[in-house]
Amino acid sequence: EDIAEKRFTKAALETIFPDAQIFDVHKAFAERFRRLLGISSDQALPLLRVIQAGKGLGGSVNTFFRDQVLDAPATLAAADDVVEEFSNLMSIRQRLEDVRQQRDQLAPVPGLNKEYAQSLLDANRLRELAGEEFEAYKQQLAVTVHQKTLGRFKELAQAKAKELGVERSVRDGQAKELRELETDYNNQGGNAISAIEQSLENAKVGLRLREQVEEAARKALSDAGLQLEWTAAGWEQAHEQAAARSAELKDDSQALQELRFEAFDGHATKKRELAAAQQELLSLKTRKSLLPPSSIENRAAIAAATGVPEDRMPFGGELMDLAEGEELWRPAAERALRNLATTLLVPGEHFAAVTRYLNDHKVRGALRAVDVSKPLAGGALAVEDARDGDLLTKLDILASGAVADAGGWIRERIALDFAYPCVEDPNELATLDKG
Repeated sequence: EDIAEKRFTKAALETIFPDAQIFDVHKAFAERFRRLLGISSDQALPLLRVIQAGKGLGGSVNTFFRDQVLDAPATLAAADDVVEEFSNLMSIRQRLEDVRQQRDQLAPVPGLNKEYAQSLLDANRLRELAGEEFEAYKQQLAVTVHQKTLGRFKELAQAKAKELGVERSVRDGQAKELRELETDYNNQGGNAISAIEQSLENAKVGLRLREQVEEAARKALSDAGLQLEWTAAGWEQAHEQAAARSAELKDDSQALQELRFEAFDGHATKKRELAAAQQELLSLKTRKSLLPPSSIENRAAIAAATGVPEDRMPFGGELMDLAEGEELWRPAAERALRNLATTLLVPGEHFAAVTRYLNDHKVRGALRAVDVSKPLAGGALAVEDARDGDLLTKLDILASGAVADAGGWIRERIALDFAYPCVEDPNELATLDKG
């Protein structure tokens, strides 16, 4: 079926039967068939021709091949036995070849082993020789080399000293000749000529300086608005005018000097004020709190020494701020509560440790610490009695979390000691006891 769709060619048959041998020429088929049958006599070709012609076969060529030719001859079985024996012989021969190669490769091993053992002995001997004797011998060789080098350098130094002596002799001779030439030159008028040349050069320089002075004087007089005749009378008149002008300028100079001193003094004062303001501004920008730096440092030192966290020891100013919409009262509140703002509020369980630290150490500036666990007499009642318009009602006080006790203490302290009424009209202060 596969062949029916294609042409009946050798390539088509090879594709369909890949394991078969396809021939399209009878001669090639006959030669291949003869080798397979083992036919080597002269009767092979005539037999093949008979097969080709199909004569005397008693049937068709196909029947001959199927019944006669395709039967395996006994020679093939004998050939298979020979091939198997030959394969065994080839295997034995291959093993002999492997053994022979191993023998050839291992032949140098005994000699190499002897060389290795001798090398180990030599290495151990070298290690023994590399001890103190070797080090001493090396130092001896080094001393010998240094002695030879020193001797060579001494010889070179002596040779250079001789060359230097010769050069010094030549230099001294040339210096002597130079002095003799200078003496001859001076005796023949050389000094007088040099003096005249120097005087001439000095005169030229003096003339140039005088011309420069004259030009500068003319320009200065012209800038000053003075018309000067370059005569003796003109110079006399110029001296008189200069004296009068100098007197006028002296008076003006005295007044200007006083003004200058005043200006310098004012400038220095303003400069110091500006530096102080800039320093204060820089301090406000860099520090986290508006409290004095000394107070912040004191609290940090107390926290480091006692182990109490800084957030458990707030300053009064850190818990207070103006309520929303009450910014108008900030200056008055800051002035009134300045001392309370710098008070360190300490929990009762840590107050003893803080007190011991303050007693045993020096602190910067003044520091006031209070125990917020102790209730203030009348504090709660004062908070309840606070009226609208009092300073306490203008403030927003933090009284929650870890600083709840401190916030409550601040509120009671303000209600007790800073119960100031807040009025916008200054005239109303006259009618108040405090405010």
